[in-house]
Formats: sequence, C-alpha cells, structure tokens
Amino acid sequence: MNSHKMLFSYLLCGGILLFGLYSYLNRLEQYRISTDFQAVVEDKATSIYDELHRNAEALYALRQYFLLHQGLSVQEFQAFSRGFFARQTSLVALEWVPEVEASQKQSYEYDIQQFYPDYKIIEFDDQGQAQEVANRPFYYPIHYVEPYATNKRALGLDFGSEPLHADVLERAKTNGTLQMSQPISLIHGTGEIDAVLLALPVYDREIIPDDERRARFEGLLVAVINLEQIVLTALDKTKEKDLYLSLLDGSASKDDRVVLFQFPSSYSLTSANLADVRGETTVLQLGNRLWTLEAVPMQSYLDQHYNELTSLVLTMGVCFLGVSAMLWRSQLRRTAEIEVAVEDKTSRLRALNHKLEMLSNTDPLTGISNRRMFDRYLEQEFYRSRREKTPLVVMIVDIDHFKAYNDKYGHLMGDDCLKQVVDRVNSSLNRASDLFARIGGEEFGIILPNTNDGFPVARRILDAFSRDRIPNDSVEDGGYVSVSIGAVVVHQITDMQREELVQLADKALYRAKNNGRNRVEITKIGSDAHRYQQL
Repeated sequence: MNSHKMLFSYLLCGGILLFGLYSYLNRLEQYRISTDFQAVVEDKATSIYDELHRNAEALYALRQYFLLHQGLSVQEFQAFSRGFFARQTSLVALEWVPEVEASQKQSYEYDIQQFYPDYKIIEFDDQGQAQEVANRPFYYPIHYVEPYATNKRALGLDFGSEPLHADVLERAKTNGTLQMSQPISLIHGTGEIDAVLLALPVYDREIIPDDERRARFEGLLVAVINLEQIVLTALDKTKEKDLYLSLLDGSASKDDRVVLFQFPSSYSLTSANLADVRGETTVLQLGNRLWTLEAVPMQSYLDQHYNELTSLVLTMGVCFLGVSAMLWRSQLRRTAEIEVAVEDKTSRLRALNHKLEMLSNTDPLTGISNRRMFDRYLEQEFYRSRREKTPLVVMIVDIDHFKAYNDKYGHLMGDDCLKQVVDRVNSSLNRASDLFARIGGEEFGIILPNTNDGFPVARRILDAFSRDRIPNDSVEDGGYVSVSIGAVVVHQITDMQREELVQLADKALYRAKNNGRNRVEITKIGSDAHRYQQL
C-alpha cells in the first residue's frame, strides 16, 4: 500500500513538475518567438525609414545647390531630378514651389510663359478641373515639376489651394524643417496611387533666425512619394516576408491612426487570429506625423520558428530532469543571443542618429564644419574663456575676388577652388582644439581657444597661398587666389557678448579688404590695439 502511495505520489509529483516545466518552457518559447519577431519588425521599420530618408536626400541636395547658386534653372532642375529618379523607384515627382506675391502674379506668369506658353497659376475645382486661381495675398505655384511628361497637369497649380498641401506648406514655412503630409490619393499614369508629400522650405540664406523665417521664405522643394512602392522596396531588402504588415499614420493615440499600407492588401490586422505574437515599433516622427509599423506573423512563419523541444519534454517525462536542464540552458542561450541582436540593432540606430547629427554640423561641399557648428563651438569656448580667464582668438577668412573667379571659371571650378582653399587653411592649423568652419559662400571662420596671438596662424595661412598658388586670371591682382583675414584676440573676457567677437573680426576683415586684400588685420582686446598686415 505504501508502495502504491509512494508510486502515486511520485507520479503525481512528477506530473506536477513535468506540467510546470512544460508550462514554463512553453512561455519561454513564446517569449523567444515574440522577441525574435519584434526584431524582424524593427528591421522592416529601419528599412522603410532608410528608403524615406534616401528620398529626402534629393530635397536637401537641391536646397544646398539652390542656396549655393542662388536659384535653379529648368535645365539644372531636370538634370538633378534624373539622377534621383534613376536611384529611387518610390519617387513619383519632384517639384519647386516658389512664393509669389499677388502684385507680382502677372509678371511672374509672363516670365514663365517664355518657356511654357500656356502657363497660368491655376487651382482645381471640386470635379478636378483646372480653373483660374482665386485672389490671395500670396500664391505658391508649381514652377518646376519632374518628370514633366506624367505630371504636366500639375504645372502652375497653386500649392496652397489644396487643404492638405496648405497644411504641410504652413508647417514647413513656420518650423523651417522638413515636413510630411497626410496620405493623399493622386492620379498617376493610368491609375491612382496613395502618396505622401515631403516638403523642405528654402530661404534666401542658410542660417535664418526663427523670427525672420516668414520674411525670408523663398519657396518649397516637394517630393511626392509612392507609399506602396516605398514599403515594398523596403520589404524586398529584408529577409523575412511571411508576415502581415500595417503601416499606420497618426498621433500617439491609437484611436486616430490611419492605415497607410497593408501587406497583403486583402487582410485586416485587427481580425487576425494570430495576435498572441505581434510586433509594433515607431518608423519615424516627422513634424506632426508619426508612422508606426504593426505586424503579426503568418502561420508559415510560426511553423518555421517553433521548435519541438516542448513536445519532446512531454514524450520523455521519465527523463524530464535532464531534458529540462538541457532545454533551460538552450533557451537561456538563445534568449541571450536575441538580446545581443536587439542591442546590436539599437547600437546601429544610435550610430545612424550620430551620423545624421554629424551631417547637420558639416558643410556638404567642403567636408568641414558649417555655420551651425561654428556658432555652437564659439558659444562653448566663449564661456570657457570667461570662466577660466584664458585668451581666445576668432578669425574670419574671406576669398578675395571670388565672384570674379566664379564668373570667369564657372561654378564647378568655383566649388573646386573652395575645396583647395580649405586644404590650405587646414594645413595651417596644428591643434585638435582649433575649429575651422565654412560660415558663408566664400567666407570661413576659425576659433583658436587659449591662444594669445592669432598672427602666427594667420601668417601661415597667407604663406600657404603664396607658396602653393591657385591660378586666378580673373583679376590683375597677383594672378592667383588670395585671402583676406580679420581677427580679434581677447586676452580676458569681462562684460562683452560673444556676438561682439564675430562683429570685431568682421570689422577687421573689412579693414584688410580696404587696405588692399591678401593680408591680415588683428584687433586686440585687453591690451593696446595693434594691426598686423601681410603685403
């Protein structure tokens, strides 16, 4: 009797332990698949983000060219567009939309009619027919559109006449950053597509204070993106395809989100019966648009990723202790691998964000720091100098007769000249703490922390141009490219503002220009003022 009781107790305890072990392993397997699937969803989201970012690069490149050359001709716009359309299959159209005051409407239309005789600023009625645009203080006509053959109906359309267009226009104009529209339906070719608009504002110069954005607004560069194509292109670049996807657009609240795209198109994510394993991640947040990717696996995905270890435990109950130990170690190892993979993905995203931050602080033509980085570094070193009572030197370097050089040799040679100038100045700076930045078209800034005298550095820069000359036959002043330098040396900062340093360096630069160019003028603060010059 006792043996039967012991056997029963043994079987009962063994069954309980086996059932507990089975339940634990089943949950662990569910966690592994869920974590693995979440990593797959994040991989898809990263691919979609990368595709969208590559389309946005077209707008940034066009804006940089616009700022550098103070405008875009129709031939330049067409040449730029062809290259991007060849690389980006999801890019439907590129548009240039200038701001036109009502008083300039007739003269603007007359100028464009030299290229397009029937050009008029128009808007569409409720039936989609073109009609004369209503009176408004400002118009935003589509000035250029590529490819023209499939989008010529949009030429002259007042961008602000469409409510969704007007919304993204106002946000871009006010915020000064890249904005994205809600999803819209467009007639393209012989059918209709779902698309979004990327709108990048263009101002009359690169650095604009917040309160001057509206006054200096020139227009919008717009990219029309095919939603289905951008998602399918991203999916083709990733491995897993046995899943149901929904790309959603909206705010952080799930109640007001709009379905942008579903794959396959015939299913509904909310009615899927595989909701135990699902993934969700943010694709991007741009302006007031928040894209979210939701997914559930197909049965074929689960069949491929579920293993037989849990069932094996049930059939080999007499060996459940050894088997359970083996499974436990196996699952923990697999979980650790998944966590490492997720951490690796997170690190790659951090690296991508860091790269984007570096791009925002770098001049794309010359590869050195831009005006934004110059202002940030000046603020940092200004307060360090005042706090630690150390000297500080700020220089402004300007290329002499650069406009004449550009007029004679053309913009491409002008760009090459800018790169050669950067090489010569860089070779004259010896310390890692010295900052060299491009702060204007042909104007550069140098910050030398903890430096008592800027003349040795300025002299090395002038000598570099005399020693390694860049030919310049556009002027009779020496026959080669030279620079003028204005510098200010502050021995001890007391009650002055950092903006005054740049102003003093600018004034010194003007003296160098007025005194014959190819020289340096230095103003010292904290001791008697001196001027040095290189004749």
